Amino acid sequence: MLKDEPTPLYGREWELNQLHIIFSRAVALPCAQTILLLGMTGIGKSALLNSFICHLKRAEKNYLLFSTNSCLNHNNPHFFVANFVRSLLLVKAHSEVELGHQIDLVSSTPLSAIRMRQWADLPLNSAHKQALRQFSDERLRLLDRTVVSDLLKYLNHKKVQAILIDDAHTLSEQSRYFLSILTQVQCHFGILFILSAQKKNAFTHPPKWLSSAHIIYLKPLDISSMQQLAHHTLLSRDMLPCKHQHRTAIALKRACGNPLFLIQLLCVTHPQSELPETLQQLTQHYLNSMPCEVVNTLKFAARIGQHFDTKQLHQFNEHKKIRAPLCVLHKMLSSGLITQDAEHYSFVHPLVWESLRSHANDLELDWYKHHQPNTQNQVTRI
Repeated sequence: MLKDEPTPLYGREWELNQLHIIFSRAVALPCAQTILLLGMTGIGKSALLNSFICHLKRAEKNYLLFSTNSCLNHNNPHFFVANFVRSLLLVKAHSEVELGHQIDLVSSTPLSAIRMRQWADLPLNSAHKQALRQFSDERLRLLDRTVVSDLLKYLNHKKVQAILIDDAHTLSEQSRYFLSILTQVQCHFGILFILSAQKKNAFTHPPKWLSSAHIIYLKPLDISSMQQLAHHTLLSRDMLPCKHQHRTAIALKRACGNPLFLIQLLCVTHPQSELPETLQQLTQHYLNSMPCEVVNTLKFAARIGQHFDTKQLHQFNEHKKIRAPLCVLHKMLSSGLITQDAEHYSFVHPLVWESLRSHANDLELDWYKHHQPNTQNQVTRI
């Protein structure tokens, strides 16, 4: 969750420096620059954005910040296109009359004003609707480029120099379409777009519309940075680090470089066995929202081990008579819970594996043991 006073940023100095370098480049050229931050849940994307925002505030730079994650309690304005357009217009009041006047001032043509009203979720009269219905998809896209250009010019007038969107992997198709135009329309002033996302859904691989973006992968923190974070976390909770060395060692080992997992493990009663609260919530959310074939396959994989391969999945598909195994595999990969290396797969983090395994106790594995009598305890390693 993004906050005004973030936890000190440990081990992300290089990434933070890259944000500043690219932002300075955008302002100096001047032009639009886009950054895509990619990493698993809890790895520190929001913390990195928070630190960068604090620097923007100190430099008295104007920015807009959005979050898209509806299953976590973010305090940031929620991202959807209508809200985004209204925020871009810097209209604090939600009066439709006021917003309509603002759109008329910003729009360069009557048609772009109509389209902007539609994007802002304002009611259109029958003549406006009829005019838009006559547009082909290609003409609508050209009109949308005009709308975005008008909005960007107004942002420049208001000296907004950064737009940040957290948890972009939950964007709807409509939102991704709008952002694809926003980040690709040529502008002649300095502005930085930053999107953070997990490698899931449409961001399992960087989207084509972000092919020119600067992509920064957030890797697990090194042990020194994790120790600094542990020390700070304990002190912030009035816990003396010297009295909690055993707890710290266990949390460091289980967190495996994930800062959010470390913070939460340090605060649980039994860090050697409990799972981070955020991970439990996310795992339950994923399992509740996935088709049963995907859920059962994930549970099967978790019972096999942290690593598994195509052959093992194929045996499960045949046993369960899954008709569309490739679709199931695609949904598993787009969930962000597993990664792929050739024909080998791994859960993205040992604790993700533990969390899924804790939901798999009722899954029958006798059939698999009979097929693999000598390898039931073996795990395919990458």
